[in-house]
Amino acid sequence: MVIVLCNFLSAELCDNIIQAAKEKGLSKATVLNSDGSSYLDENHRGGYTTFIPSEQMYEICGEFRTMLNNINQTYFKANITSYGFQVAEYREHEAGFGWHHDDPMYSYSNVICNGRKLTLVFQLSNENTYQGGVLEINPYGKYKEPIKASNIQGTCIAFPSFFMHRVTPITSGTRYSLTVWGKGPTWM
Repeated sequence: MVIVLCNFLSAELCDNIIQAAKEKGLSKATVLNSDGSSYLDENHRGGYTTFIPSEQMYEICGEFRTMLNNINQTYFKANITSYGFQVAEYREHEAGFGWHHDDPMYSYSNVICNGRKLTLVFQLSNENTYQGGVLEINPYGKYKEPIKASNIQGTCIAFPSFFMHRVTPITSGTRYSLTVWGKGPTWM
C-alpha cells in the first residue's frame, strides 16, 4: 500500500526543515553495502544528505512524532519504536537515486538498516522550482508500471520500506526531500 497525503506539511515548515539541513551541512550521498558500511556511487545515487537528530526534528515541529504515529496507526499498524530523519538535496544534472529498497524483509538487512519498516517521504521544495526528481515506487515488481508520487510541496508519501523505489534525475533546479524511517523489530 502506498499512501499519499497532500498538504501534510506547511510551506513554512518545509522551509524550516531545509534551513535546518543547510545549517547542519549536507554531504555527498552514499549507499549501503550488505555489511552496513557505506560508499559513494555517483552513478546510482547523486545528491547530498544529512541526518537530523530526532530531538531537533521535534523542536522544529513539536507534533511531528504524533503525526507520524497517526499515519502508522491509521494505514500500516507496524510495530514502530523510533524514527530516523534524513534530508536529501538533489541538484540539476546529477544522478537521482536508482532503484533500491530502504530495508528488505530479511533479518540480516533489517539489522544493518536499524529495523526500517516504514518509509515516509516529504516533498520539501516548491514543485515550481525544479523539474525531474520524480519519486517512483514499484511495489509490484519489474513487470508493472511504477507509481509516480506527487511532487507538490508538503506532500507525504508513505509505504513499507521493502518496496522498491527511486528518484529520477533532476533536469533543472534543486529538489529537497525529507525521508523518515519508522523503525522497529524485525518483520515476522
